[in-house]
Amino acid sequence: GQLITRNPQTAAPGVEIRDRNLNLEATGRMARARELPATGWASDAESVQVNVNLPPGWRLFALFGADWVNGDWLTAWTLLDLFLLLIFTLAVFRLWGFFPALLAFLAFGISYHEPGAPRYVWLLLLIPLALGKVTQASQSAWASRLIAAAKWIAVAAFIVIAVPFVASQVQQALYPQLENVGSWRFGRVTAPSASSVGRVLDEVIPSSEYESRNVAQSKKQAMQKENLQYDTKARIQTGPGVPEWKWRTVSFGWNGPVRAAQEVRPILIPLTVERGLTIARVVLLLALVALLLKSRRHATFVPPAVGKAAALLIAGVLSTSTANAQIPDATTLEKLRERLLEKSDAYPHAADMPSVSLTLRDRRVTLDAEVHAAIRTAVPLPGRLPAWSPVSVFLDDLPEVALRRDDGYLWVVVPPGVHRVRVEGMLAAVTEWEWTFLLKPRRVSIDAPGWTVSGVRSDGVPEAQVFFALQQRAVAGQASYDRQDLQTIAVIDRHLELGLVWQVRTTVTRLSPPGKAIALRVPLLPGENVFTPNAVVRDGAIEVRLGAQDKGAEWESGLAIGNEIALATRAEDAWVERWHLVASPVWNVTLAGLAPTFEPSQAELAPVWKPWPGESVTLTIGRPEAVTGATMTVNRVAHETTLGRRQRTSKLDLTVQGSLGDDFLIALPADAEVTKLEHAGKAIPVRKDGAKLIVPLRPGEQPI
Repeated sequence: GQLITRNPQTAAPGVEIRDRNLNLEATGRMARARELPATGWASDAESVQVNVNLPPGWRLFALFGADWVNGDWLTAWTLLDLFLLLIFTLAVFRLWGFFPALLAFLAFGISYHEPGAPRYVWLLLLIPLALGKVTQASQSAWASRLIAAAKWIAVAAFIVIAVPFVASQVQQALYPQLENVGSWRFGRVTAPSASSVGRVLDEVIPSSEYESRNVAQSKKQAMQKENLQYDTKARIQTGPGVPEWKWRTVSFGWNGPVRAAQEVRPILIPLTVERGLTIARVVLLLALVALLLKSRRHATFVPPAVGKAAALLIAGVLSTSTANAQIPDATTLEKLRERLLEKSDAYPHAADMPSVSLTLRDRRVTLDAEVHAAIRTAVPLPGRLPAWSPVSVFLDDLPEVALRRDDGYLWVVVPPGVHRVRVEGMLAAVTEWEWTFLLKPRRVSIDAPGWTVSGVRSDGVPEAQVFFALQQRAVAGQASYDRQDLQTIAVIDRHLELGLVWQVRTTVTRLSPPGKAIALRVPLLPGENVFTPNAVVRDGAIEVRLGAQDKGAEWESGLAIGNEIALATRAEDAWVERWHLVASPVWNVTLAGLAPTFEPSQAELAPVWKPWPGESVTLTIGRPEAVTGATMTVNRVAHETTLGRRQRTSKLDLTVQGSLGDDFLIALPADAEVTKLEHAGKAIPVRKDGAKLIVPLRPGEQPI
């Protein structure tokens, strides 16, 4: 399981402790103490990782007591960073002396790990300055101009990097909340957490891509999510607001077991000290630049004239010759157009089959079909080959018929008009036969003594397939394993969804290999009402028919809301059942009978029953008692102000969670004018009660 404890106080750094062995997360306030417990728990832990979220403007100088630390200032230094710092300081010392070297050490050191700080450009600037300083007497005019040009190029590059850095440092000192930290940790990019990755993916992937994959599945999931929400009239606690602010994040942990009495000692840099360091960082950087550039002026370097543009070359590349295409003449184009637009008014209903009569006796099949044709066309006869084999075909009692075997069916060519087609054939030695159609008859009549027929309604209208099952007669002295009728195997999954509306989604899946049709008569649950169209329901059971190549079937139903649901299997069932249950928080379900197993369903554990024949389970359902508490919580607030010359524009974004529909009041300044109001992404009229703005809320989480 997962235990989550939260504290809404955000004045001090927030700590998130994750124990991999206990799978435990907690967020809370970290006391301003010199030593802190490593875990905060009374028992030892196998491994601990801690994430510390620092408030705006706060930094972590160092942390002692953990095996590893990411995000503090001290351990951010690598050997390469120290090498560059010492090389730069030593170079300034050799060229300008001790005090400039001390200034370079401080300015370079305290700004090195800041985001956007000038680093390698210092060395780029130092090279021409050093060459100009040590070669003042011996350099020629040409060398002096070259060094001067390199110097001003380095100065330009330094200005491009340093000016935005100084501006961001000044903004950070004045308004630390505006610091754009992102995923920077003292100059290093860190990988986001798994939860932030999931949120980013949900925002980046467009909804059209999801719909292109499976529109029906997305709609079904959206309806299921809405059905499992809270009742609109239920008073449910929404809890305290959970802080979601994140500026700088520091993580530390241990690679092995951690004792309960073990402690860590963090050294934090508070906001006041960080502001002083920021001011010192800017002042030292400007002073160092002024000191390095304070040298003898070099000769002005004038660059030579720019060469001529290569316009003729570009024009020659663009003016490539194209091959001459063979264009048909006007007469050919007109013929092609007429052929392309030619369409018979008889299609796609050029033929129809109003009625078919089938007689099956002693495996001899006689088929009489009435065919109506608007033009001369080919008509597929009912029955897929080679399950049955036609022997003779007559069209209007004449044997002269044009026939063709294609797509697994027998096609007969008929002229325009009303015709009678008679086919005589033989059925293979099978115990089950699936009679299918390419051109579905409107009505069928079947005479098959000794066979059980399913798939034809009471009015004679056939379904997609008609199933014939031979009524077996056991022969005296014959063992059951000597019989040729092999029983197919299927599994039935009943998914019960107890939300604002009780629903059942039932799926039938073939477990045996394809090649044989399946006909089942599945009993419905007490009070189950089938919603799926064209479903055949008789005497409290639904008829399910799978073709020889069909893998499964599915239907959806509704259940009457009550106090009890009984699930049971019968000993004579020719299938295996599984029961799945998902209930919304508005219901309290008590289980009795067969014990379930639990399978993860998204973030929850859903009970699943896998009964044997004759086993059952009883679900007792009731509504839980309401507990007094707050029914509205503001989870997120973002206030953005834009200052202009003539007006001040403010934008307020809120995320409010409520369990009841109610009016939400927002106090505004007396002279404020609301220019736009959106609720759940839609614009709504502005209603005010004095200086308070009225926003109508609905149950659930919603943005304003």
